[in-house]
Amino acid sequence: MLWPGSDNQGNLYDEVKATFRMAEKEAFTTIEGKADRTVEKAHGRVEIREYWTISDPAILEYLDPEKRWKGLQGIGMVRAERRMDQEITKETRYFLLSFSSVKTFAYAVRSRLSD
Repeated sequence: MLWPGSDNQGNLYDEVKATFRMAEKEAFTTIEGKADRTVEKAHGRVEIREYWTISDPAILEYLDPEKRWKGLQGIGMVRAERRMDQEITKETRYFLLSFSSVKTFAYAVRSRLSD
């Protein structure tokens, strides 16, 4: 299951964002993460998506100490860049995951976008 992170989840959303910011700042040396990347070309545009997952039990415990998110096994971040002609748009989204695989995460995000 893929739960999109949003502001309506309050502090959890902010904490997930902060966790990924810290991990990126430290080049994932102190927080272990998995990464994947896809490039799709269609209809005159190029879409580049970079995916990261973090499934460290200590981090998940910190993010959800009260176990409100049953089945939480990871957090995910996807950074998408779309290029069409001279226009480039970028978007970053965060997710709560009921799995830990970055490949599964990438597939789930792509499948969800094509629905």
